[in-house]
Amino acid sequence: MGEVMTMKEIERKYDQEWVLLGDPVVNADDEIVSATLLLHDTDGDRLYEQAMVVAPKSCAVLFMGPPKDGPVLML
Repeated sequence: MGEVMTMKEIERKYDQEWVLLGDPVVNADDEIVSATLLLHDTDGDRLYEQAMVVAPKSCAVLFMGPPKDGPVLML
């Protein structure tokens, strides 16, 4: 992990997975355009537990796929 990727690359490579992104770079519309991939997992609860251990200063947790119950974004 630790690879800087664009959101398009992350969406394509980690479809239907949860991702923990470090140091997200946002555009003028506050959309993430790139970030450092820290973790990825198919289980959101497991990823969140791992994120608490890694505890990055600036991060975002996202699900890379269509939301089941509406949009999902935790900053």
